[in-house]
Amino acid sequence: NNCTVMCTTTTDVVRDVALKLDAPETHFELNGIRPDFLLLRAMSRGLVMWDEIRPSQDWIEGHIPKIVKQNAFKDTQSQDSSIDIRTLSQTYVCIVAGCCLAMGLCFAGTSNEDAYHCLLDNARFMLAKINNLLSAEQAGRVCLEMCLNTVVLSLAVVMSGSGDLEVMRLVRRLRSRVWQTEVMYGSHMATHMSLGLLFLGGGRYSLSRSNKAVAALLCALHPIFPLSSSDNRYHLQAFRHLYVLASEPRILVTQDIDTGQACCVDVVVTASSDPHHMRVSSPCIVPEWSSIDKIEVCSPGYWSIRLELSNATVRKALSHSGIIYVKKRNSMLICDLGTESGSVLPRLAASLTGVRGVAQLQCEENSFDPQTRTLGHYILSSENKFWSNLFVSAFVECVVEEKMQVFTALVQLEKLVSELSQAQHMMVDVWQLLLATEFVGSTEHCAFPGTAPLLTEDHMDHLWMKALGALQDLCHKHLKPDTRMNELLQSYLSCGGRDGSERFPLALTPIEASLLTLTLLLHKIPPPHITQVTPQTTVPDLYTKMDALGVPVDAVVRMLPLLLVQLPINVSSGMALGHTPLQTGTGTTTECNMELGP
Repeated sequence: NNCTVMCTTTTDVVRDVALKLDAPETHFELNGIRPDFLLLRAMSRGLVMWDEIRPSQDWIEGHIPKIVKQNAFKDTQSQDSSIDIRTLSQTYVCIVAGCCLAMGLCFAGTSNEDAYHCLLDNARFMLAKINNLLSAEQAGRVCLEMCLNTVVLSLAVVMSGSGDLEVMRLVRRLRSRVWQTEVMYGSHMATHMSLGLLFLGGGRYSLSRSNKAVAALLCALHPIFPLSSSDNRYHLQAFRHLYVLASEPRILVTQDIDTGQACCVDVVVTASSDPHHMRVSSPCIVPEWSSIDKIEVCSPGYWSIRLELSNATVRKALSHSGIIYVKKRNSMLICDLGTESGSVLPRLAASLTGVRGVAQLQCEENSFDPQTRTLGHYILSSENKFWSNLFVSAFVECVVEEKMQVFTALVQLEKLVSELSQAQHMMVDVWQLLLATEFVGSTEHCAFPGTAPLLTEDHMDHLWMKALGALQDLCHKHLKPDTRMNELLQSYLSCGGRDGSERFPLALTPIEASLLTLTLLLHKIPPPHITQVTPQTTVPDLYTKMDALGVPVDAVVRMLPLLLVQLPINVSSGMALGHTPLQTGTGTTTECNMELGP
């Protein structure tokens, strides 16, 4: 039962030892062996025949005697009274648990897909038997709990450090059985050990498969679990911490050498134990460093790197740090569009005027992802007026400065302004435009000091002027007479009262209500009960009040023409906004009759 033979060759002597550890084939012999001893014997046989362990259910079923397969968990009424169904059912689950533990040790830290599915299916099988009253009575609740804990621990060993979601759900379900009195301290300990192994080192560590590591895991995962924290009758509980001796850092992180931040990059790992290349996205857990032949960085946005781990110095450095430094490409769009030379098209060259840093960039072959290249082909070949020269320049700037995530926002904003000119807009979209404008106008939106902003003020000013122009065209088209908007604004500014309870005095059509709301939003005009402009309000008082409300100065400047529409204003600081004529610089009086423009 305490066999610790670890041998990599299948000689006749080793096979003879393995035969001694096989489960008996007769019912009489099975009655003379405790089921938990059969678990240890099945695990020991796997350790002896290490090279013959296979991650499949067929390998597990090959260790179960025929009489056990035929009678375990069968209906007692249809069986011969001479057959002990309880013994055979316990034998079945214990042999399965022992084989699962041997499989978990063999594939520790590999995240082997076949072993993962095999162990997960057996864990669900054990859990289903526990929840079934008849099966729990046939095999015994205590025996099933021990086998379930063993299988779940084996599954966590295989997926150590991966944080697999399905395994975490299974462990969380087992952990929730606090109210069940049949679940003892040992079951909760095994459940929490499984959760710790699954997230070993915060997802940065995994388990080794060296001889010393397997021996340490065998001591830590001994499948006889205690009844209490001080129960050391069958296993010294301090040995449960020996899994630390088997843990090793296996995280692979790609870090941008310019910014010093971790980045997501496609990596191809070639291992000697796996004939297929493993393509993963970093950061990730990789196989054992000793089994890796080479690692290649093959992401379109970064320069390719190939590390040969046959070099002992490279292997040692990478296993200690786990960091690969990568360099971003300086992408310049090359559009051949049927041309063999691959030269930049005249339209693209013309659109590059004013793009920052273009003189320092060189054209290189396909240094960005295929999606960006395809989009560039479409934009430059499209005859749609939507893609104006300014927008083509914005696309090139996004490619050159490697901030393609901003291009989607620019397209959405351009589409919004186009819908605005056709009266197909929604107010929530207008708020998006306002939010983007305020964001670009602020000085805190840059993530790093000294870096170029994602959205430039030139782009936003261009879109803002187009939106105001579209608003003016809509007003001239739908409002008759042309002074109708002035009347609506005058009524709006005079209906607020002290608390905003006064209703709008005019009856509005849907198009008038929509255009009035759009005008108030684009010109950032506060509600009338907040402005509270009276004939006694002076211009300095207005500026002071708006500054206290957090209204920017440019919004106040835009609001002054509206106030001039509502009331005659004297711009001298000492005069009120009452019925005083507007004084000109020559000393003559003029009538104030301004129309709101863009």
